[in-house]
Amino acid sequence: MGLIGLGNMGTAIAERVLEAGYPLVVQNRSLEKAAPYVDRGATLADTPTELAEEVDVVLTSLADDEAFEHVAEKVLAAAHPASVLVDLSTVSPAASARVASLADEASVD
Repeated sequence: MGLIGLGNMGTAIAERVLEAGYPLVVQNRSLEKAAPYVDRGATLADTPTELAEEVDVVLTSLADDEAFEHVAEKVLAAAHPASVLVDLSTVSPAASARVASLADEASVD
């Protein structure tokens, strides 16, 4: 499983995933925010593309429509068919719909 975005919600998610013993790949635009999770066993991906190439499930927790759509484009371009993209960001329905359309084209759930 991969997680992109280590803000307030993303950090809580990362902590719970690691506490539950699941493997986790993390990515954040400011890489220093990932260090505590790497210290606890997570793997660091330098880019959303790298993360998507390594996992079958990608969770995103991003700040806004623009950030979500930018990251989603990179994830969907690199994701394996039948991968799953789960967005946990607070974004507009229009942004969600645009990314859902791109995901369909990429055979990503």
